[in-house]
Amino acid sequence: MRYLIIILIILSFSTKTFGQKKYSYKQGYKFIEKAEKNLKKENLNKVEEFLRKAKLSDYGFCGNAWASAFGEINLIQTQIHNKRKDYDKALILLDSIDGCSFGANCEARDSLKVVTLILKFGKEKVKESFSNVTKIEKLEKEFETIYSVYLKELNYTLIFGSVGYYNVGTNGGEIEQEKLEHELLDRIRNHHYFKLLE
Repeated sequence: MRYLIIILIILSFSTKTFGQKKYSYKQGYKFIEKAEKNLKKENLNKVEEFLRKAKLSDYGFCGNAWASAFGEINLIQTQIHNKRKDYDKALILLDSIDGCSFGANCEARDSLKVVTLILKFGKEKVKESFSNVTKIEKLEKEFETIYSVYLKELNYTLIFGSVGYYNVGTNGGEIEQEKLEHELLDRIRNHHYFKLLE
């Protein structure tokens, strides 16, 4: 019993000592802001330094603040990968961003996915792949609805949307799956970030 109490005290101490964040949420947002400014100047090492500090910041008890902050951090990191032509790393990082309903900027994420695909494969190949899409999958998650399409020519499954960007068939009653897919595809292709393909 005595050993158990000692172990609990050590664990409590180590959590308090090593689990603390170094910076406040105000500092964290400042680091994100400075990272964005340095990204425009292409000071990539400085950007990464500010992002490292931003990751060590405490964004409080609100899950929305964490989702928003880490969403921004990952979007900036993705742009660094793109500038270094690490497109696969960029896509993996973009695919890891979720929590749209909690504050992550999934519209910016989706735009950056299209930009990254264009940088990796070229505009014409990406455009061709999107034009060949005939099926869309709607995935219900606990707090949001997301969609995916398989881009065969790119061997990539694009997962996108949430927070009502593509809501169709919700004006009372059910809608046929085929009609729903057709409407969703139309909305996707007309969404402003897919205009990058024009």
